[in-house]
Amino acid sequence: MLALLVVAAWLSEPREPVQDGRALSLWLEELVSPFGERRDPARQAVMRLGTNAVPFLIRALQTPDPAFGSAATGSRKYLPRQLWVWVMRLARPRAGIDRRWPAAVALAALGPAAAPAVPALGNAIHDRDPRVSAAAIEALRMVGPGELKVVVEAMRTNDVTLLHHLAAAVGRAGPAAAEWAPQLVEVLFEVSPEDASR
Repeated sequence: MLALLVVAAWLSEPREPVQDGRALSLWLEELVSPFGERRDPARQAVMRLGTNAVPFLIRALQTPDPAFGSAATGSRKYLPRQLWVWVMRLARPRAGIDRRWPAAVALAALGPAAAPAVPALGNAIHDRDPRVSAAAIEALRMVGPGELKVVVEAMRTNDVTLLHHLAAAVGRAGPAAAEWAPQLVEVLFEVSPEDASR
């Protein structure tokens, strides 16, 4: 009976989309590759998948950090180097970030097709990794002018780096941001000079 339940759960799990014979997760790795010649084909593959990629990308964007990741990273000063390297391999502290960042970049590439991901992207604005946060902000801008509301609301922050990323996204939106100007002014008046200098 247990085996049947496991098989049923496995069958009900949405399949990872495939494009040009490759799983989406492989395209995502190349989408953030340091080699520029790999990024454009990966971006094109994600765009061809379109809305079929969105459910998988939302799940990837919500990947939590490993439970013992922070403890493993912090154990460096207490453990011999080889043992610490082994612990880091076991704990994989960056596993969550390594899934969230490419997912956010892919959602930005999808633009308006990524609209179902807006709530997840709104949460990802506050990700602990600045690359995930910046990609989520860009994805919200690319979804469309209506989602700039999420970006403007997130500007109620004392995090000056995040504030700069948010303001830059609104600036890149150009005339499309005009409808959010009153809210933007209101939010900016709430951010005091003392907060912004931190």
